[in-house]
Amino acid sequence: MTSYIIVSVVSGILFGILDGLINANPVATKLFEIYKPIAKTSANLVAGLIIDLAYGFILAALFLLVYPSLPGEAGLVKGVSFALIAWFFRVVMSVASQWMMYKVPLKALLYTLLTGLGEMLILGILYGLALQPAKEVRRGSPSARDQCLRSWPMETDDRIPVGALRQAVAAFVDARDWRPFHTPKNLSMSIAIEAAELMERFQWLTPDEALAAVGKPAERAAVADELADIVIYCLSLSNALEMDVSSAVLGKLQTNEHRYPAGQFRGRFRRPERDKEGKA
Repeated sequence: MTSYIIVSVVSGILFGILDGLINANPVATKLFEIYKPIAKTSANLVAGLIIDLAYGFILAALFLLVYPSLPGEAGLVKGVSFALIAWFFRVVMSVASQWMMYKVPLKALLYTLLTGLGEMLILGILYGLALQPAKEVRRGSPSARDQCLRSWPMETDDRIPVGALRQAVAAFVDARDWRPFHTPKNLSMSIAIEAAELMERFQWLTPDEALAAVGKPAERAAVADELADIVIYCLSLSNALEMDVSSAVLGKLQTNEHRYPAGQFRGRFRRPERDKEGKA
């Protein structure tokens, strides 16, 4: 709330300053001579300040309201996107109305469009860099999330659904604002890297030695950590792609039921005809 108030006040004052620079310079005075007969000789500074501050508060509130729907993950991208939307509704629509209803010089209309775009971009960038909606406790509160994890008993695959794990991973990521880095490329590479680290634990061991090693508490814990890293990245990828893990796994198993019928592949990993050829 404090950051919202500060940014709103700053943006309101900044809006007033920019408006003054845009409208009270020699170029603007010449372009908008058409309005001179109806222009006031003096301005009410107090009323202007109140209007500018109200504008700052309203615009900042609108930014926070539409923040989740704006394109992009980074605040700067969302700020620029919001600026373009605000520019369209505040400036473009106004210029279009003036063009249809009044004999305003084309140069004046273009000046209004360009300066209005610059003004909105400055405010949008300010909002994007300084404002962000408060995250919900279920997704963004580190203390709530960490307390939840500490309360989970170990070895509870039969009680914790996949959706709960995905939510826990999403909360961990959101609490650290890592979503901008969680692209499909980065996550898929991370899965491969963590899988390689898991393979390294068994690299030079025979099958019997590998089983014996995992029987030791320290090595079992190390393998569990590597496995957890892989699963966490897999769940992060499913979150980033909004892909349902259960449907994907069950769908793939159904496909494999047809590709590898139990009657033909029981106790073997190659097709019967390839066993005769000695091919994998």
